Amino acid sequence: MLHFDKHRTAERDSVLLSLENTTEELIRTPVDVFLEENRQVPAKNSALPGLFSLAPTEYFREPLNCLSPEDPTQFIAIRKGAQVGATMAYLEGFILYAAAQVKDKPILFYSATKDLAKIRMEENISPMFSDSGFSDIIQSNNELRIGKRGATETGVSWYGGGYLVPLGAVNANAMRSLSAPYLLRDEISGWPMLIGGAGSKQGCPIELTTTRTNGFSNDRKIIDISTPLIEGQCHITNQYMQGDQRQFEVPCKSCGRYQVLKFQGENPKTGEKYGLIYELDAPQRLTPGSVRYKCIHCGAEWIDEDKLQFIPAGRWKPTAKAKRAHTKSYHVSALYAPHFAKSWSSIVEDWLEAWDTERNRTLDPQKLQTFYNNCLGLAYRNKQDKLMLRHVSPHKRNYKSGEIPNDHAIQYAGGKIQVLTCSVDVQNDWLAVAVWGFAPSGDKLGYAKYLIEYKTMEGSTEKLEGDVWKELESFLFENVYEHNDDQFEIQMAFIDSGYRTETVYNFCSYFNEKYCTKMDSELCYPIRGRKTSAQGARYTEFSPQTTEQGVDYFQITVDSYKDRFAAVLKNEWDGLGLMPRNQFSAPSDITKSQLAELTKEQREEIVDKQSGKIIGSRWVRPSGSRNELFDLMVYGTAAFEVLALDVCEKLIYPDDKDSNLVWPDFWDFCKENEPFIGVLQNN
Repeated sequence: MLHFDKHRTAERDSVLLSLENTTEELIRTPVDVFLEENRQVPAKNSALPGLFSLAPTEYFREPLNCLSPEDPTQFIAIRKGAQVGATMAYLEGFILYAAAQVKDKPILFYSATKDLAKIRMEENISPMFSDSGFSDIIQSNNELRIGKRGATETGVSWYGGGYLVPLGAVNANAMRSLSAPYLLRDEISGWPMLIGGAGSKQGCPIELTTTRTNGFSNDRKIIDISTPLIEGQCHITNQYMQGDQRQFEVPCKSCGRYQVLKFQGENPKTGEKYGLIYELDAPQRLTPGSVRYKCIHCGAEWIDEDKLQFIPAGRWKPTAKAKRAHTKSYHVSALYAPHFAKSWSSIVEDWLEAWDTERNRTLDPQKLQTFYNNCLGLAYRNKQDKLMLRHVSPHKRNYKSGEIPNDHAIQYAGGKIQVLTCSVDVQNDWLAVAVWGFAPSGDKLGYAKYLIEYKTMEGSTEKLEGDVWKELESFLFENVYEHNDDQFEIQMAFIDSGYRTETVYNFCSYFNEKYCTKMDSELCYPIRGRKTSAQGARYTEFSPQTTEQGVDYFQITVDSYKDRFAAVLKNEWDGLGLMPRNQFSAPSDITKSQLAELTKEQREEIVDKQSGKIIGSRWVRPSGSRNELFDLMVYGTAAFEVLALDVCEKLIYPDDKDSNLVWPDFWDFCKENEPFIGVLQNN
């Protein structure tokens, strides 16, 4: 018969023995192992549905394991390109692990705005629990408060005491009202640099949110993950620089040597190009199937699908000493992205949309920023495109001011100068006046532009009766330039009406009524500058307009012309053979200070303060600097292009209502009807 006391004694001894063999440590599954054993990915969220695998995104294994409570790392920053799997593998994975394994740690989840955080909750985080079979750990209540757990509009909570609260980065009060050991900050480069009121009430959202973990300094985890934006105001780049700046190395499939994937580069030892290589079957058009990655060491070429082999074999390498203790930072560009998410071919196509590979210059600043941010995972430098005196000085040629340089045009352009225009910039007590000559370019597909004369006319510009306006009238009508037996008169004048508007309108009306009564078109026009092309305009550079008083004028897209001129002025000609199309030439006696007027402005990209994205660009003149010649070049060129279009429409294709400016036909017409000035005035 079993004695009851002996049974109790044996049971007690068994329990005591079990307790002696236990430890105080809580054994948790490593983060990567837990996710690969438990995370289920639905087909709607991935090209690889089913049980989650880190193989395509092996680069997230190490950063994920930093999230274990046993790992001493407290600050993790991931600066990333697009389509690298960050949301699924890292952001969602960390939350699931914290809920299922850590259990008792609250998480503050910050996004750029609270609405974005809620969208992430609804579309990614909440479905993840049910998709992976963890709905049972969620506890439901009507409202998320401390002590009440559940999935609600304001967050999610789970058994064990942990919970997640989604918040926006623009609410300073919310940042100061909650504390937690785990801080998850999503797409922080889209956060404003400062939030709150004016002066001392403002604060950096990164610093404000970091202080919410100060009460948990021994076991906190602060995770920053974002695609970068603009250099100098990029939160993720700042956080990345605080850490040890790890780069992901992968082995070459041929030589086995490790390397960091770069878009393009040059081996410093051999001078050989490496990175993405490709072929074009037309300007800016990628040849399908031509993209390869060239090894920096042996020159072997890889294809996109080779990522399946070398990504799982990759390793992280620190490149700097962390500036803050317990900090690791990682950079992963879209070159590492799974081939089914972001291919190397699509990266090259993004590049070709942003960069003119033939002329080696920007095609689209916004697309170039997107390429840097999404493809390279790098902050884009807000560049200032500025002309220097060394760019413009080589454009001086062997002729004097006031001369018609036909000898030069015949030898180095495409023939004689055919058209003269005049441009006028109006100041308070003087006029800046320039005369421009235009000859065909060597290929007849454009023109060669010569500065014939640049001068100032002194006197008050306030009233039309002033002497300075009489001097301009005489100059426009009576001035004749000669070369051998040829005579050249000004055929069209554009006068800036941004200052002394009514006086300029009155002068142009007076001049045209007096001198152009027998002509189909006027020769003297007011102009107004604008930053962008007019909506619905036939041409982006200029469009004819009429005031309510019946005054005809032209709107000129000044920045569009200056973009063109900046490229031309930087394009040096070696003096051999024909000049490049649209080349600019200045007389040999132009002064240094006059040439310097072409260099005073600089092109600055306009950045939206809230989003951090480039929304445009503009040419900016520093206060007090002289830039009249740059403006006059715009007006004089616009006058010539307006005149050339007018000739094509009225004289070359009079019966074609949809006629356009065709340069070869225009230059042939000029040559057949020399002297061209007579044809224009008689028609």
